[in-house]
Amino acid sequence: MVRPQIKNTYQVDEIMAYALRMFGQGVKVGVEMALMCADAGLVRSDEVVFTMAGTGKGADTAMVVKPSNFHTCLGLRVRVIIAKPWRP
Repeated sequence: MVRPQIKNTYQVDEIMAYALRMFGQGVKVGVEMALMCADAGLVRSDEVVFTMAGTGKGADTAMVVKPSNFHTCLGLRVRVIIAKPWRP
């Protein structure tokens, strides 16, 4: 792991996780689920899927996503955020 050896650095996956977390933990988890399911071959990357995710308190975010494999993760498209918690 690079992070403990070199101070004040971030890996690409950490940057993506922080960016997705700005929209909420459920959005981050939903995107991760779509990527992992596409990598495992459970969903096709040319079809739209429904993801439902949240935190330890329960599912609070629902999205319609066009998944992508992890090596082409920037090809993932969030089509609609159906529900997500509102925090002032």
